[in-house]
Amino acid sequence: AIKKAFRRTALKSHPDKATDPNERAQMTQQFQLVQEAYETLSVAEERKSYDI
Repeated sequence: AIKKAFRRTALKSHPDKATDPNERAQMTQQFQLVQEAYETLSVAEERKSYDI
């Protein structure tokens, strides 16, 4: 489920889809946040600290 959500969100926020330079910068920042979250949540040990 995490991988599927990451791919869906990454496709929406990928900087290559932007046409405007300002939009590209914003999408790059958003994409990096999504990627960082995926890297954290895809590792079971790190994900445990976020589980309730």
